[in-house]
Amino acid sequence: MNKLQGFYRLRQGGLPAVPWQTFAPDTRLEEGILWTVRSAVERGDDQNLPRLVGAPAAEAETFALGLLGELGPGGLVVYYPYFVAEKSG
Repeated sequence: MNKLQGFYRLRQGGLPAVPWQTFAPDTRLEEGILWTVRSAVERGDDQNLPRLVGAPAAEAETFALGLLGELGPGGLVVYYPYFVAEKSG
């Protein structure tokens, strides 16, 4: 299983996980909180993919838009609030 499959498996399985959403070119992130942006690919090496952790909204949006262009249609860019946890342990 790669990261892309893992993101979807967590969502489908109802397991505690970060509340990630798929980033699209028209996505606007809320100012005033920090964001994490991660990437995944459909096929190929998915280790050491670019990510940004704990960044302000404007920086996270710019980074995510760049990833969308870099990864193309076989990639996925997800975002979620930095250090949000519904469960621990």
